[in-house]
Amino acid sequence: MKIAYVNEIPAMSQLQQFVQTYTSEVNEASHSSIFGITHAHYVISAVDGQQLIGCGYINEQEGRSRTHIYVAAAYRERGIGRNIEKLLYAERKFSPLTAAN
Repeated sequence: MKIAYVNEIPAMSQLQQFVQTYTSEVNEASHSSIFGITHAHYVISAVDGQQLIGCGYINEQEGRSRTHIYVAAAYRERGIGRNIEKLLYAERKFSPLTAAN
């Protein structure tokens, strides 16, 4: 298992499969906030081979930021969520849009 972290929005097919799996794992009818990733300011996706196993994003609106992190159940307790969080904050800190602030 080699986990790759990429700072891009996952393909819609990957995202839809992840949402379907994630929703069944947490026994929720819908977890539509994951789809907020398509409009996010900062994004990190975690993949194992071609499978999306986690993602996170930060949205900034009206001077407030909100962080969302999702990791598939089979990959939890391995530090993946924490790595996504660290990479998101690094991306935010060093992004050309915010680095000058």
